[in-house]
Amino acid sequence: ATVPASVTIPAGATSAGFFVTGLTPGTATITGMAAGFPNITSQVTVVPQPTPNTITFNQTSLSLATGTHQVLYVMFQGPYGAPAGGLTVKLSSSSPFVASVPASITIPATSNGIGFYVFGLSPGMTTITATPPPGFGPIATATVTVN
Repeated sequence: ATVPASVTIPAGATSAGFFVTGLTPGTATITGMAAGFPNITSQVTVVPQPTPNTITFNQTSLSLATGTHQVLYVMFQGPYGAPAGGLTVKLSSSSPFVASVPASITIPATSNGIGFYVFGLSPGMTTITATPPPGFGPIATATVTVN
């Protein structure tokens, strides 16, 4: 990752923003130094660019309590969003007695994703699988833990 060589904090301000540019996948430590102040550091993780026309979940793990629900998003990595007519994705739970999901969702045309509810039914762990239609990349999975 690269960062600017220096950043100026304007008079009266307490911070200044800057861009971090990811170059290759991996982890980098960004260090800030200024005379008279302690150094500060932050970890940055650069991830590979998603393959076009594939689906992913917005998170790979989810935890929820029995009797509750949370939103999980299916994201579409395409240059112009989902194709005309939308993109229907099949959903399943490896342990439907632990957590349930709708049978399918449709990402609207030109959209980059849509959310759906995951319902926690009983304590345990399950894998939620999103299966796109042919020509739209591999399946996506997320692990759900119900407490």
